[in-house]
Amino acid sequence: MKEKSIFESELFLMAILIILLKPGFLGVIPTLNSIFNFACVAIAVFLTVYSVFMIKITKKYAWILIYYSVIFVSTVINNGNLVAFLKENIYGYALCLLFAICMDKNIEVCLKSFRIANAYIFINFFTVLMFPKGMYTTTLYSQNWFLGYKNPQIRMILAFLCISFLCSVITTHRIGVFNILLFGLAVITALRVSSANGIIGLMIWSVLIILAVYIPKSYKFLNLFTALVAYIMFMLFLMFVSIPDFVYDFLEQINKSNSFLGRYQLWKRIVDCIKNRFLLGYGYLSGLDFTYYSKKRWATHSHNWMLNVMMMGGIVLLMVFLFAVIVSINSLNNSYLFCRIISATLICFFIMGIDEAMTNTTMIYPIFILAMDPEKILAVCKKYEKNEAIQPRIRVSLR
Repeated sequence: MKEKSIFESELFLMAILIILLKPGFLGVIPTLNSIFNFACVAIAVFLTVYSVFMIKITKKYAWILIYYSVIFVSTVINNGNLVAFLKENIYGYALCLLFAICMDKNIEVCLKSFRIANAYIFINFFTVLMFPKGMYTTTLYSQNWFLGYKNPQIRMILAFLCISFLCSVITTHRIGVFNILLFGLAVITALRVSSANGIIGLMIWSVLIILAVYIPKSYKFLNLFTALVAYIMFMLFLMFVSIPDFVYDFLEQINKSNSFLGRYQLWKRIVDCIKNRFLLGYGYLSGLDFTYYSKKRWATHSHNWMLNVMMMGGIVLLMVFLFAVIVSINSLNNSYLFCRIISATLICFFIMGIDEAMTNTTMIYPIFILAMDPEKILAVCKKYEKNEAIQPRIRVSLR
């Protein structure tokens, strides 16, 4: 009998995930923060060694190693902030490797072990209710809860919802009441913490999920490719087109002129900075370091996903990033429901990334890892496909 890998142990994976999904609240407790950071580094080293020497290097492994290596090299060359680079990226890097390894070992066990994330959604929800003005403050944000600041926590929750829905669809071919409950908690959380970016993202995600279940043919045009094209068109518009006056007049009427103008001026400034270091960018910058280039005290990042990628690693990192997107587009077969759920989540990340840099979110790139190798998930789906004993209220087919 073939001996099981440790990556097929749900208990082992849950123990790792407790570390890698460190809630923002633990970051303000020095002792616990140090313990988690040390454990995360140890896990990242272990996973790196394991993936290099024990696993056949495929596209997803190569992408993880190259993406984070480019940021590291750029940070070293440009005298960026290495400490901030490690703090911001080590958790996401380790999660990407964990997902990649589990895809090759037993992705079903990995997804099921994410029940700890469901618990985090509940805990965060209750902290939002109990502390409407925030649990604690940080040097950057005055209002934070169990999972951190308002926008990053909603992005994290969105990734958790994606995995929760995937688990349900894969194993039972249904979207259950518990999944809907988690989504409801996420929406209430976004409303309570006043995360406009999160509310928009969750609402669009809900529409895309409904379409995924009831109108699957809509994904012939509502897919990751069209999201990428729309995003690139926005970036080109930003770089080469001037905003007409009537737009400012309209924003003035709805009291959003200051917000938009601030973002627009910041984006223009960041584009100029990128032109100065087009090849490898500036490396990873802490929030305080970034304000030197943004010239705005409130702009601790670029407030745009692709601009932030280019600030960190220039055109080189952008090409690596786009490689993951293109591989995902080619790999995702939207005739399958689980692929449509992954597509919906990545589309929402792109939409949220228009005015957010997608920083402080460790779960974005692991979703890309799922998208790059969906055949492993399909194999699990087929294992449960013939389970006729399941008679859910909200029944969906594999396709």
